[in-house]
Amino acid sequence: MSPRGIGVFLITPGFVDTPLTKQNEFKMPALISADQAATEIIEGFARGDFDMHFPKRLTRWLKVLRLLPYALYFRAVRKMTGSEAVASANENDSARRPLSVELARVVDFFEHIDAAAVGRLDQICAEHAWFKDPFNEVRGIEPIRRIFGHMFIQVEQPRFAVIEAVQQGSQAFLTWDFTFRMKRFDRRSMQTIRGASHLRFAADGRVEMHRDCWDAAEELYEKLPFVGALMRWLKPQAG
Repeated sequence: MSPRGIGVFLITPGFVDTPLTKQNEFKMPALISADQAATEIIEGFARGDFDMHFPKRLTRWLKVLRLLPYALYFRAVRKMTGSEAVASANENDSARRPLSVELARVVDFFEHIDAAAVGRLDQICAEHAWFKDPFNEVRGIEPIRRIFGHMFIQVEQPRFAVIEAVQQGSQAFLTWDFTFRMKRFDRRSMQTIRGASHLRFAADGRVEMHRDCWDAAEELYEKLPFVGALMRWLKPQAG
């Protein structure tokens, strides 16, 4: 886009001291001021940097951690920020912090989803909604409906269990376990995929952006015959 005079930059700050982050109930390592963050961005523009991440004492470690499977990555970040302890302390506090109407509707829909419910997906997803997971990237309610409908063809007894749900304004973040039985391989064992979803709500309260994040290699491929054996052999070699 440079020929059109448009610059594109990737800015990834760590924790910045703002009125919003003051509401966080977990520790924020390498916390910097808003002035420090602004200086980092201005200096990055001056150097012509594309990827600006700061403070380096935190973000370099995070980039290294991103090489891990998602399950290990999220566990390491929770340990680093102490949010595991916060979650434990707040387990009995959920009654004081109820989910918003729109988020509660999404959680209830996916925790009780069945083949018939896929036809009612427009109750929680906007017509122009965008969806992405490790295998798909689509826009529009019909393509999204086909993805979830295909789930009931591919596996047996699919079920989502939402572990945590956090919302800030129109954005929400869920962690979940997806359990199922394979139809073609090892039909007796219950399989589990642990993942997370980033949601954004439209003005009417329906989801307009839904991104699912989970490690396809660890959570799926390693459980398949032949491919799984190869993946399990490759993992220690790469380490």
